[in-house]
Amino acid sequence: MNGDMRAMVAADVPALVALDAAAAGAPEARNPEFVRLALARNPEGCFVITQASTVRAGCCTHAAGPVGVITLLLAQPGAEADTQLAALLCHAVDALGTRHATCLMHAAHDAHQHDLVLIRGGLQVVEPVFVLRRALAATPATTRAPQSTKNVVWEDQCNVGAYGAELEQAQLGKLLRLQGDAGDYGVAVIELAARKQGGAATAAFVSAGSVVRGLGCGALLDALDGAARIAQQHGRTQLFCTLNGFYHRELMALVGQEWQVVRTVQRWVVSKTIARYKQWLMQPQVDFSYWSL
Repeated sequence: MNGDMRAMVAADVPALVALDAAAAGAPEARNPEFVRLALARNPEGCFVITQASTVRAGCCTHAAGPVGVITLLLAQPGAEADTQLAALLCHAVDALGTRHATCLMHAAHDAHQHDLVLIRGGLQVVEPVFVLRRALAATPATTRAPQSTKNVVWEDQCNVGAYGAELEQAQLGKLLRLQGDAGDYGVAVIELAARKQGGAATAAFVSAGSVVRGLGCGALLDALDGAARIAQQHGRTQLFCTLNGFYHRELMALVGQEWQVVRTVQRWVVSKTIARYKQWLMQPQVDFSYWSL
């Protein structure tokens, strides 16, 4: 590997954001506040590679209870990019593997240029994650009867509530908790700040969440209806969310509620944690978190 790997510090964030925009060929950079929050939450899981004191590659990870996630992995385009990405990936997987049962990351369906790096790094593609969009009316819809929580047992396994509280404190979004007669039965994080600087101010994104899973899909609909009300209160006209393809019944329920699938992203899981990942999916919960920057 050409360059030196070290822990990321706050002063690296502007250079990392500029590097990301250049690597994607995008005119508008990533919102640095999301990167700063990721670094503040998990400083031991964020790294950069430098050459001549210049940031050439970077990686951020997120701790979500039993799940460790690589949320950002990028390098300056060029001959050394794959080598640097491979070094960061190896370091991140080793760091996450010591603390989490499952390690995963997300990549856009058309981002194939680094697939070989991920495969060589021990990751494997699993089911796709669907990105869905719903148009919001000018006024909030009538509140539906909440999901019954009789005999419900649910826990926030991925610490979504803690993440949402810190995101809310950073003024990037809102945290929604679903509470019934028998206690909490779900949680959701609604991002109101755009992830890309200059991004549309008309949309909100449910970026993380988990609800109890039963025979019906009421808990998920409760969470997204609550998210829609928050989005409408802040003048948003579109709401986005993601849902893992494993939850086929819930996906069909959302399509029946005027949600539209707009694209898919690929979920990659570290191969040696696949068995535990499948066990985690079988828990009586619907996890609709898109752990990515």
